[in-house]
Amino acid sequence: MGLELYAKIEPLLGFEESVEALYDFYIDLLKSWQPDMLLDIGCGSGAFLERLQNSMALNRALGIDLSETMVRRARARGIEAQAIDLCDIDEMFDAATA
Repeated sequence: MGLELYAKIEPLLGFEESVEALYDFYIDLLKSWQPDMLLDIGCGSGAFLERLQNSMALNRALGIDLSETMVRRARARGIEAQAIDLCDIDEMFDAATA
């Protein structure tokens, strides 16, 4: 219930400005590493991955989240996302964010 509750209230939290600054910081860091494949653990609505994919060329960016609601939101943004536990991922990635 906790994850689905967060999915309902996330738009009401009002910390978008702080999050945008963090996104910029992490994207700059990832650009310096130049990963080819990236896994975003707890991708939520996919906002970070959407911004990342608009800033970098990645062969694959996968978002995972335990909340089906958030995965649906990420997919609506055009993000490859799965409702799956990290322990069930059996692929290799160059970088992971969380």
